[in-house]
Amino acid sequence: MNCYEHNHEDISITEESENLIVFNLRNGTISQLNSMGQIIWTNIPNKSVEEIVDLIVEKYDAERKEVQDDVQEYIDKLLENRLIFKKQ
Repeated sequence: MNCYEHNHEDISITEESENLIVFNLRNGTISQLNSMGQIIWTNIPNKSVEEIVDLIVEKYDAERKEVQDDVQEYIDKLLENRLIFKKQ
């Protein structure tokens, strides 16, 4: 089970209309999270990747394989920008 945490000490979050703006204070990058990104961001500290995929599949009545690929790509970007880290 893959579980992640937010990198709280290095980020600032602002809500803007339908998006979340996540600013990495360490490296100065800004990430804009759409509705799917918000679901991932909001649930990542408390749910596994599989559980997050389930939430998105249910909400958008989407194909599971496509959602799995999209969620993993999103998580990879969050990891790359050091906005989240893998729980030990």
